[in-house]
Amino acid sequence: MAEELFVKLSDVNALLPNCCEICREQIEDLHAIKLDGERLNEVRRLLERVNDDANRLMRWANQPFDENVPLRPLTPLQARQVSERIQSHVEKSFGLESGALLRRTNVREVVWPRQIAIYIIRKLTLCAFPEIAKYFDSHHTTVIHSYKKISERIPEDKKLVELIKAIAEAVGPGR
Repeated sequence: MAEELFVKLSDVNALLPNCCEICREQIEDLHAIKLDGERLNEVRRLLERVNDDANRLMRWANQPFDENVPLRPLTPLQARQVSERIQSHVEKSFGLESGALLRRTNVREVVWPRQIAIYIIRKLTLCAFPEIAKYFDSHHTTVIHSYKKISERIPEDKKLVELIKAIAEAVGPGR
């Protein structure tokens, strides 16, 4: 006998305490759907991913340096435009020429600003690491390393926090 699940909105609310109202409305479509074992596992994995994303967004929303930047979904084109604006602001902040962050170089004067740009892009656009890697023509593991490096420095470096906040604000209202 295949395992069955009746998905109810109350179940979704219990599983996804941080899920936004829009997500809940979309998930309501699952109400009273009967699933076999394989489809049940698919739905469970999907709900776990949605919950992980909701938790990540809640942590992001509670970051002190970007508390005034509202969170909203971006289209790929919007994410690209915001990323370009961030790159431009970072280059100006560090006195680099336009396009310097996109060059393949390991020079410290470029690597540190690039890592900061990657961190801000991830925070403001919520793009996946592979997508950000495309913006910089690099490997996603490089982007992950950059993000982690800045994340580790933030708790102890107030100057870095102020710089990130200033760049986030300079990108414009809402992004």
